[in-house]
Amino acid sequence: MKTLSFSLLLLLLVCCCHAMPAAVHQSTGPDQCCFKFSTVKVPPEKVSGIIPTHPACSSPAFIVSTVTGRQICYREDFPWAKEVFNGKNSEGSG
Repeated sequence: MKTLSFSLLLLLLVCCCHAMPAAVHQSTGPDQCCFKFSTVKVPPEKVSGIIPTHPACSSPAFIVSTVTGRQICYREDFPWAKEVFNGKNSEGSG
């Protein structure tokens, strides 16, 4: 009985420890930061998503995802990126 209990405890510990680093990483620091920025506008129909970078990143920016899976960084003060961000975030709120 002790062996079974120990084995289950060990299995549970391994499962929890494996999942924990990802959760801790996501909640404590930046996952993606931008260091190079584009000024080329992507056609709106090619944009699949846009997210701001984490506040801890050295340069505030938006990361635009395209329908082909590409990710492009734009400075936070780039007018086109602001428009796309505001448009994508207000689409579902009506």
